[in-house]
Amino acid sequence: MLIVTAVSLVYVQLQIQIFDFAYQGKKREKAITHLLDTNSEVRSKICLLQSANHLGVKLLDENSKASLKFLSRDQIVQLSMPMVSKIEQASTVKRDKNQNLLANFFLLKSQAEAEPIR
Repeated sequence: MLIVTAVSLVYVQLQIQIFDFAYQGKKREKAITHLLDTNSEVRSKICLLQSANHLGVKLLDENSKASLKFLSRDQIVQLSMPMVSKIEQASTVKRDKNQNLLANFFLLKSQAEAEPIR
């Protein structure tokens, strides 16, 4: 009778530990869900603060400490780079050669004619 009682007590203790671990797991899962929700809210706020609209409003505000102004057209200088145009020409010539090669490969030499079935 003592052995059966001892085994029963051990079994009950194991069941209590199983339920305790299950409750701890649920608490941790709830904490993780809360942290994920908080993380997504913080990311959303960071994206809002980094958005172009927010930065534009912040920088161009009349009370802003930075005195920013848009440049007029006479203050903008345009630079031409002849080396870039040569590179672009070389790439277009190469592209045209590749297209001509493919066009010649798929080019039909004679016109297809339909013949009646006899």
